[in-house]
Amino acid sequence: MKRILAALASVGTVALLVGAAANSAEHGKAIYAENCKSCHGADGKGSAKKAQMLKVAPETLDLTRPALKKMPRAEVKALIEKGKGKMPGFSEDLKPADVEAVTDYTEHLARQPK
Repeated sequence: MKRILAALASVGTVALLVGAAANSAEHGKAIYAENCKSCHGADGKGSAKKAQMLKVAPETLDLTRPALKKMPRAEVKALIEKGKGKMPGFSEDLKPADVEAVTDYTEHLARQPK
């Protein structure tokens, strides 16, 4: 009986974690839409028009490029918080939980096929 209860507790914990990750990604999608979409595009592949306006290479705005797929989570989070180049940092505008959520969503976009 104890084994069954322990197994059920483990399944419940995994379900909660999966649900929390999904909620975080959805929350991150909303934050992304508000703060990131204008440069990085709805699909994360970047906006050629915005790249031209900022005078940067279009691939700079592409979150699906191979280099970003390999980037450690801590680096992605640091980019969101501190910015880089012409990208502003968002640590002043976003709560830590919001940064985590948009990091989740950014990683989701990076995993999308080219």
